[in-house]
Amino acid sequence: MVHVVSPPLARQRALVTGGAGFIGSNIVASLCATGEWDVIVCDWFGKVSRAGAPDDKWLNLAKHPIADIVAPERLLDWLAENHSDLDVVIHMGAISSTTEPDVDLILRTNFMLSRDLWEFCGDHAIRLIWASSAATYGAGVDGEASGDPDDLASLEALRPLNPYGWSKALFDAYTAREVARGFHPPQHVGLKFFNVYGPNEWHKGDMMSVATQCWPDVVLKRGVTLFTPDNPDYPNGAKRDFIYVLDVANVVLWLLENEDVNGIFNLGTGRAR
Repeated sequence: MVHVVSPPLARQRALVTGGAGFIGSNIVASLCATGEWDVIVCDWFGKVSRAGAPDDKWLNLAKHPIADIVAPERLLDWLAENHSDLDVVIHMGAISSTTEPDVDLILRTNFMLSRDLWEFCGDHAIRLIWASSAATYGAGVDGEASGDPDDLASLEALRPLNPYGWSKALFDAYTAREVARGFHPPQHVGLKFFNVYGPNEWHKGDMMSVATQCWPDVVLKRGVTLFTPDNPDYPNGAKRDFIYVLDVANVVLWLLENEDVNGIFNLGTGRAR
């Protein structure tokens, strides 16, 4: 009897920047769980704070088969050496703190690197999915988007309230101009995350989601205190749209299965709480 051994199915390769972080690590986990992707992570891990501490970033990836680790300072060199078998860049890496005072650092990380990735992916026909933010909307007064939310006029009308939101808005508008002139990766999707919560965000400290920061008080049945802004229009505090991080990961998986979907989209539940 002759046994015919079928060749293994070709696996796709994804590079996830910020892949050890909160949203990035959940996307990595979801990709690995499909069994169809080799996942490369670009991130810094820092030092171990204490054995088994939940805020050690390496723990976010410890359960998953990672194909390679790339230091952020080597990212562009790694891409130049490995782009031929890379299918998608999922760009979650960013300075995400809304209180970060170093604007030059924010721009280098959130705008300039994102611009370089856009150009590289466009040149080499690699799909690009990136993290934008609801922070691009600012107070939602002068900069309220009208018409298509990803058209250039709407994007340029936004007025973010901090350098983080501004850096994200800059890149979104940049991509719209590039698309208008006919240069873009084969798939190009920006996701404006609203308030994402869920596992793997302990390392974020004060920048953890409100839901996660309040959870210990909920478990212990203590009162939960939320700040009340000095705005007479919100006497009981402001509302936010919260979305679970695994729902975010599922949207990314759906986009990978629907390569014809392009643009910049809000990613939330559509319901403020």
